Amino acid sequence: MSSLTNFQQRCLAFSALCEAAAVVDDIANGRARTPPQHLLDAVFTQNETDVGDVFTPLAAYRVGMGIAADLLTGKIRSPQQARYVAQLLKLAALLKQDRAMVDRLRTLLDRAAAGEANATAAADIYKETISKLSQRIQVTGTPEVLQEPESAERIRAMLLAGIRFAWAWSQLGGRQWHLLLQRSAMKRTLGELSL
Repeated sequence: MSSLTNFQQRCLAFSALCEAAAVVDDIANGRARTPPQHLLDAVFTQNETDVGDVFTPLAAYRVGMGIAADLLTGKIRSPQQARYVAQLLKLAALLKQDRAMVDRLRTLLDRAAAGEANATAAADIYKETISKLSQRIQVTGTPEVLQEPESAERIRAMLLAGIRFAWAWSQLGGRQWHLLLQRSAMKRTLGELSL
């Protein structure tokens, strides 16, 4: 059972969403190759009784906390990162309205978790589910990198991770207006959690 409060968990979900968006941007521009393992692991972890259990070990999420804190204070590392965060939140909300898609997603994730829970599996699941929604995320970056099958796979895996944490953010009570009216409290909480 996690000792984190609901607000702390919500802040962590947002920070993980921000990190996933940042990794998408980094991979698309050739600045990174390998998706962080803690984000990939969380994609295939569906059955916790406490959402906060996903954020173990807490230290693994420190990078994301820093990215989220910067975004909340207007220190945008990349305009694309902020755009991906907003689009992932919208996609998660759209996904919630499609119960058949949610059921399909859960089935595929459970199946992968029992076998090959890796970036390839996550990318395939993204293609079979999220990419079929009425809205899609347009990833921009270095054309040569985007044309590489491995890069495309890793980007899709991280987009699925972003959806997972956007869903968790909403599940924990997160709303768009919180990012405006609670930004100071969120930034302070993220700073305390990152110590």
